[in-house]
Amino acid sequence: MSFSRLSLLVMCGICGALASNLAAADTVCTATVSEANFGDTTPDETNRASATIDYHCRTDPGLSFSGGASVRLCLSLGSGSVAGSTVADRRMVNSQNDVLSYNLYKDAAGTQVWGDTPSGSSSYVEEAITYPISFFSGGRHDESRTFYGRIPVSPALARGDYASTVQGQLIYHYRDRAFGQSTPTSCTSGGVPGTPSPVTFTVRTRVQDRCVLRGATDMDFGLVTSTSTGNLRQTSRITMECTRRTPWQIALDKGENAAGNNRRLRNGSAYITYELNRNAAGSRWGDTLGVDTLQGTGTGAQYVATVHGAINDQPLTAAGKYSDTIKVTVTY
Repeated sequence: MSFSRLSLLVMCGICGALASNLAAADTVCTATVSEANFGDTTPDETNRASATIDYHCRTDPGLSFSGGASVRLCLSLGSGSVAGSTVADRRMVNSQNDVLSYNLYKDAAGTQVWGDTPSGSSSYVEEAITYPISFFSGGRHDESRTFYGRIPVSPALARGDYASTVQGQLIYHYRDRAFGQSTPTSCTSGGVPGTPSPVTFTVRTRVQDRCVLRGATDMDFGLVTSTSTGNLRQTSRITMECTRRTPWQIALDKGENAAGNNRRLRNGSAYITYELNRNAAGSRWGDTLGVDTLQGTGTGAQYVATVHGAINDQPLTAAGKYSDTIKVTVTY
């Protein structure tokens, strides 16, 4: 009889130890998010990026003699660190406090905003995870998901490096079979609530200095019917676009028929001297940067520069069509 009582006490001691271990065990889930880097953003195009969320769930030993864990988790993403940002219109900012709008999406097509609510047009994503666990070694599950970023066409963007810090939170409920818990019905109900885990990552892009020449009109001084040219004046236009805050200079070369610094229209072996100016007052337009070029700063909008042409009275030695070709160069 004594021997039987001793055996019973020992067995109960083991059961008590097991119960203690079971009560202390837990399932913990965390998430890490890679940087969402758009690289160089072009203002007149839709710019895209993608990044990765890595989920990690770990179940301690002792939770189950056999079977598996079931987890429902959600990662909510906030609006970001820039003032004025909302989940519907997230923003980045540069050192000049210029703002750039972007957003984060659940789908590559960019139709489903990833937000911080359980439902609606900017809801978060819910994931269902199951994995095996054992009494002695517990269990672990790692899973990745891609999310997407878009910067819409934004012609008025200013140059600079833009960034925002996005904060989110991983919330989850779980079940393990040792205690006969209910299966979680969502990341906020059913099963056992897990400890929420904060998530922080950076979104960034760079808007480069950029100018695009869109075209130039010809300059036609018209028909001359006298033996001399008379004093002739005419204009043409150069159209371009530059990223906002981009300093630029437009240079005009001397043409194909120049003699020294004198531009000339050519008709066979006959020439007419002419000049191109930055204004009607006669400030010469040349190609020496910082000296005789037209200078300005981009606004993001289309810019039209006027070229003022001048022919001062000079004799005509031959009839015919006189012409020259000028190369336009924008430096930024």
